[in-house]
Amino acid sequence: MENRASGGNTFIVAHSRKQMNDSISQKLHLHKDKLYTFSAETPPVTAVFRTNSGPQYAGAVFAESGCWSMLKGGLTVDSSGPAELYFESEDTSVEIWVDSISLQPFTQEQWTSHQDQSIGRTRKRKVRLQATDAHGNPIAGAKMAIKQNKLNFPFGSAISKYILSNTAYQNWFTSRFTVTVFENELKWYSTEWSRGKEDYSVPDAMLRLPSNTALQSAATIFYGTMEITNPVGLGAKATGGCFQKTRQLDGRTTLFMNEYDTIEKSGKGSASPDKYLQKLREIQSFLRGGGNLGIGLEGHFRTPNIPYMRSAIDKLAAAKFPIWITELDVDPSQPMHLDQVLREAHAHPAIHGIVMWAAWKPEGCFRMCLTDSNFKNTPTGDVVDKLLQQWTHAGLVGTTDADGFFETSFFMETMK
Repeated sequence: MENRASGGNTFIVAHSRKQMNDSISQKLHLHKDKLYTFSAETPPVTAVFRTNSGPQYAGAVFAESGCWSMLKGGLTVDSSGPAELYFESEDTSVEIWVDSISLQPFTQEQWTSHQDQSIGRTRKRKVRLQATDAHGNPIAGAKMAIKQNKLNFPFGSAISKYILSNTAYQNWFTSRFTVTVFENELKWYSTEWSRGKEDYSVPDAMLRLPSNTALQSAATIFYGTMEITNPVGLGAKATGGCFQKTRQLDGRTTLFMNEYDTIEKSGKGSASPDKYLQKLREIQSFLRGGGNLGIGLEGHFRTPNIPYMRSAIDKLAAAKFPIWITELDVDPSQPMHLDQVLREAHAHPAIHGIVMWAAWKPEGCFRMCLTDSNFKNTPTGDVVDKLLQQWTHAGLVGTTDADGFFETSFFMETMK
């Protein structure tokens, strides 16, 4: 271990390493009620906090050798107590250089305040209304009531084929959501039960749902995108070929690269934000820069690491592609986790829409249900309804001032 200087900058170097976790370390005391953001300039490494409950991964960076990279991440801990920060690299032949380490604690109130500020900047617009009489004179003290007919932010859930014949399902769904995706009905095993015999009658019927009289008000629930799922582990030619063929079939469609554990898991997995962006650049190169690309983040959360989720989306947002959460679910016994993830996603300016993976079926949902078989909300469904109320202007009332004006902030469409 030694200090080195280069270009007027001094940094720490771990050299002559024998094990993957041979690195610099720093003893700390972490608090259960805090959310921590973490950053450091490093070579390709993983940042780890050793706590009483075991190692907590704060983030990882994969970059070209010989240059500095910014590792961004975050963590929360199960209990307050001592911790030790260190860095891991499986290649023990390389030195670990570390500079500009930052660990910032936030209270839940501070974190929520930041979310509210972000929503105010990116999801809302200030408006000024004036009440006047028939002669154009301002009316002071007039009561103003504002109602928003539908949510502008694209928010929805997957649906199953059972919505075709179940009016209660249709009514429950369309009274809440503005976008959807089919759960399994467009997958090959649903459209080609026998080799060479394709049958698209079910998804075709689902696409025609908006023409049904009962669904006229929800005619915008279907959006035109195509996703290539879990491509990070595929070769460049295989993945690029899929995107190229899809672009040839429909050049107008946004092609989403859909992957899991990119924002859910803070370790050194194969789908980390850096690995995701590396694969996205491969696809761009294969397409020679053409095609409308999008970033799809599945969002199958276990115990959410909200600070890491924010830092991961920050890094992905630098690619300047639309980002959607495409298959969001949590452990249904922990509805507060759904609340945490939805609030963080909705507050992030780079998120263009959210789709939950909660399609109802008589035999049960994939993992998380929002409603029971009588279409009464489950606890996770209650979380959704509470947030929908907060994300609209239900019950917004006010009184005009002496000049007849009333000022407020509206949720308005901000995505181009």
